[in-house]
Amino acid sequence: EGLRLHLSDSSRPSGGSSAAEPSPSAPAPPAPAPAPPAVWSGMARVRRLLERLGLAEYAAALEEEGYDDAGFLLSLDRGELTKVAAAVGMRPEHAGHFVESVRQLKR
Repeated sequence: EGLRLHLSDSSRPSGGSSAAEPSPSAPAPPAPAPAPPAVWSGMARVRRLLERLGLAEYAAALEEEGYDDAGFLLSLDRGELTKVAAAVGMRPEHAGHFVESVRQLKR
């Protein structure tokens, strides 16, 4: 009989309130908050790094050359960073600033 009661309870019209169903007059739960922007991932992180260094003009060139991972850039040594700067056409004074600044961030 317990099963019969259970079945008859579940076939009850939905107008009644039940613990599993929210009341029609109750406000809907808030929508989940949107995910934060990916400020520190992928190319967004590289752009942010370049902006901090005053070298944002090289963001597109770095992306075109495949340097879209700030973690990778931070893992490079001085010689490798110098090659990256040359590959994207940084002016010598910008290249020096880029290399030294990225090296300091690694510390």
